[in-house]
Amino acid sequence: MTPNLLTMINRSVGDDLVMAVARRLGESDAATRLAIDGLVPVLIGCMAQRAASIDGAKSLLRIISSVTVDTKILETPGKLLAEDTGALERLITMGPGILGTLLDTQATQLAGAVASISGLSVSSASWLSAFMASLVCAIVAKEARKLNANGLQSLMMGQRAPLQGALDRRILMALGVKSLNSYLAEVNGGNGGSHSSRLPETASTQSASGSTLSNAWLIGGALFIAALVAWTLSI
Repeated sequence: MTPNLLTMINRSVGDDLVMAVARRLGESDAATRLAIDGLVPVLIGCMAQRAASIDGAKSLLRIISSVTVDTKILETPGKLLAEDTGALERLITMGPGILGTLLDTQATQLAGAVASISGLSVSSASWLSAFMASLVCAIVAKEARKLNANGLQSLMMGQRAPLQGALDRRILMALGVKSLNSYLAEVNGGNGGSHSSRLPETASTQSASGSTLSNAWLIGGALFIAALVAWTLSI
């Protein structure tokens, strides 16, 4: 049976980690929890999207293998911010590069969307997005430590069902996403083996009523979230 990465990571990200991150950022526990709950499925979905092709799976294997931290600390991630193990600084340092690799140019848009649905400042959401990208990759790497690219691809493709419905629907409403069908052909293998985070061009870019999102990241964010949600609905 394929491990449920979403459940595994959510269990790892307990209250201790949430409170420690919130204190570091100067944000509330509640807002930090909302942000993490929104980020985890997006990050797993992006990784699974990349692994849809064997070349993408090889690329993802290189990415997660680059996150070198003591696997024991991953059993209790809350200790990352409470103990001087060096693991925290490595995750923080690697985070922006990993996030940029996974999302290409969409990292800024993701931070803006997370800030909007959680109440975090954009700078806090940006830091948290990078940190969680490293942490999620590290946890996936631990689970996939004995897998080759084919095995990793199988693991990530097995996340489709758990991810379905896990993405925060408030993000979708705020971004005005209306059409999910345009991305289905690509996620079903119609991308010619490419593992880039190429986005559909037909997703709606009209913001929902009352949205506080700015036009600068509205279009990119809507396309990115539409792509991931379309992928999860392709089963």
